[in-house]
Amino acid sequence: MLDEKLSPLTVALQMVREQLATGAIVPMQGFGISMEPTISSGDVVEIVAPNDLKIGDIVVVDYGRGLLVVHRIIAFHQYGERTIVETKGDNKPESEQAPIEYVLGRVVSINGKKI
Repeated sequence: MLDEKLSPLTVALQMVREQLATGAIVPMQGFGISMEPTISSGDVVEIVAPNDLKIGDIVVVDYGRGLLVVHRIIAFHQYGERTIVETKGDNKPESEQAPIEYVLGRVVSINGKKI
């Protein structure tokens, strides 16, 4: 159920999560250069629920405050019960880490081409 007091972006992300939970494939448009040449600004990626993630998968990570990042998984780290996913853009020298529950979805196609 959507909360009427939430921002439009928050509502949109809730709708995406609800669609992914049903098994739907959800299209999103990417912006930026961090994943070039694999994904260019303006490309459309299709995502599915982030099940059975592995190193090499391209994922959408929700860092909150409207910041969605599409990067490739390069490692998993376990800290007690907590799993951290380490991601990196193909065109970036540095990596980023986030709790695995921040992963919104796994990319399955880029501009209609399955990956």
